[in-house]
Amino acid sequence: MMKRTAAILLVLVMAVGLCACSNAGGNSGKADTGAAEGSAIDIGYRFVIPEEYADRLIVKTDEEGLLVSVYEKESVEAAQAMDKDNSDGAGWLFALDTVSAEELHRMLCHDMSGADVFAEDTEGRYYVYYHPTDVRIVRAENAYGGEAFAQWSELNEWAASVQSSFVAENEGLTAVSYDNSEIAIELARAAYLEGTKYEIRTLEYGAAGALDPAGVDAAPFAEQLIRNAEYSYVEQDETPDGEYIVLYFPEEDARLDFFLADGNYVRRTNNEGNGIQLFRATLADGEASAGDIMHAWADALVEANGLK
Repeated sequence: MMKRTAAILLVLVMAVGLCACSNAGGNSGKADTGAAEGSAIDIGYRFVIPEEYADRLIVKTDEEGLLVSVYEKESVEAAQAMDKDNSDGAGWLFALDTVSAEELHRMLCHDMSGADVFAEDTEGRYYVYYHPTDVRIVRAENAYGGEAFAQWSELNEWAASVQSSFVAENEGLTAVSYDNSEIAIELARAAYLEGTKYEIRTLEYGAAGALDPAGVDAAPFAEQLIRNAEYSYVEQDETPDGEYIVLYFPEEDARLDFFLADGNYVRRTNNEGNGIQLFRATLADGEASAGDIMHAWADALVEANGLK
């Protein structure tokens, strides 16, 4: 979350009036809640502010908006002293909110920078941790010395722990995450974005050529590939040999190649200037590989297309 110190000095003034994510906007109308030392904030869930940080934070709640938004008090006050009309977003550390499964599916189809899914409950709600993608510390007279930045870093270290502590503090929540890499976005679009055209290609059924979705629900397969999963960039020289299953999007002329020999390598190719990228998948259970799941998806399409 932290940027280099030199970059910070360049973006600090601009960051005061910016929001990293539209979900974090509109906070200025929320009621300030006193964070009593050692006590929980009532946001409909148990949300605890550590005693040592209580006097350094501003906690804002609103029943109709975000569950909670948390700011560094010193940054808020410094920004207001410099420009009261342009202080929204100063000192913002994070916010928590819930979304429905339908809302989550829409979000997964697009870049979710600044929004991390971290939990779900038994009623089908998902919990999202919103955070800045720029630096929001503000100090009067550019006093961004060692002590100021140390204090800011300390608060951000605590903020990074909130997701796990919130799950632990609230009964009925289960930790969960969703990958939002280029691979995951395209998989989510195949599953959840109405009208998305795709096809699966595999040499196993040579004469069959491209397999049409044929009414097969993509969601169970995509869910296995993006839930509690992570896709990391790797060097091209790691590309495995052998066959792969292709997930192709004709309208974007983009393809994902899921290798079978080492089934957790995925190659992405498109014509949008990104060229060829290689990813390695880490999936939830560590047993079925991405290639195995794509093979099952292809088998379902083969059967639906009457080719078995």
